[in-house]
Amino acid sequence: MTREVGAITGDLEITYYPEQRTAIITHVGSSDQYVVEGNAPLGWSEADAVAWLSADLGADADGNAVATTFKGSDLEAQGRQR
Repeated sequence: MTREVGAITGDLEITYYPEQRTAIITHVGSSDQYVVEGNAPLGWSEADAVAWLSADLGADADGNAVATTFKGSDLEAQGRQR
């Protein structure tokens, strides 16, 4: 989930900024940028952030892909620690 437009799917590029613990998502070939909600846990590398945001968490009750964020409740629900 992003702050600006909610969930984003498709071919995406993820840029992670460890100092700010934030990630920016863009569609491949687009200049539009979206900030992932929340902050990654302290100490996460770019590989950690990309793996987390790229994980397939399945579908919700309506058949839509489950969105991923850095919000604490989402991390805790998936067994990741802050």
